[in-house]
Amino acid sequence: MTPSTVAKMESAYDTLAQAIDQAGPRSEVFLVKLALLMVHEWGDAEAFERLVALAGQDLDVADKVPDKLAEPRR
Repeated sequence: MTPSTVAKMESAYDTLAQAIDQAGPRSEVFLVKLALLMVHEWGDAEAFERLVALAGQDLDVADKVPDKLAEPRR
C-alpha cells in the first residue's frame, strides 16, 4: 500500500470507530445499515458478498495479538 492509501484507510478506520462508539448498544444495527447502504451505493452485490466473506475470516486474530498491540486506537 502507498502512504496515501494507508492514510485513507486510517481515516476510514477512525471514522468508523467513532460512529460505532456513538451508536453504543445499537452498533450492530448501525453496521448492518451501513453495509446495506454501501452495497446500494456501489450497486455490486457480488463484490459485497465477496467482501463479507473476506471480512469474516480470521476474526479471532485480535486474540493472538500481544495486549499492547490489541488496545483500541483513539
